[in-house]
Amino acid sequence: MNDDDFDIEAVAQAARARGYDHMDVLRAQQEAAKAPPPPPTVIPEPEFPYPPQHALGGVVRFRCPFGCPWYHDENPGAEAPGRFMLPADFTQEDVTSAISLEAEARRNALLVRVERAITVHLAVDHPDR
Repeated sequence: MNDDDFDIEAVAQAARARGYDHMDVLRAQQEAAKAPPPPPTVIPEPEFPYPPQHALGGVVRFRCPFGCPWYHDENPGAEAPGRFMLPADFTQEDVTSAISLEAEARRNALLVRVERAITVHLAVDHPDR
């Protein structure tokens, strides 16, 4: 295929036919840029200290924000997924929603654990900061 064979209007029409509107995407990006920043957190950027093929490859490490040698490790992939309920006449959307809600709950629990560990560390080892 060369540039002469490429019909941008045909591609645009096909995208619109599938419900995709690039102006919606642009508007959403502009709105996201105007959104306020997320609330501050004590959680630093995570590190991934082990390569994926290592036995501890799923470990995520959070270091002390003040640079001391302390760190907190989490292995979110080691947790068994939680249980969820589906209606008797469930649909694919019900399954997708249940999985998403369960994943969000696990994510929130991980954030609470990490924030609690860092907060305790700061209170114990860096009380003057």
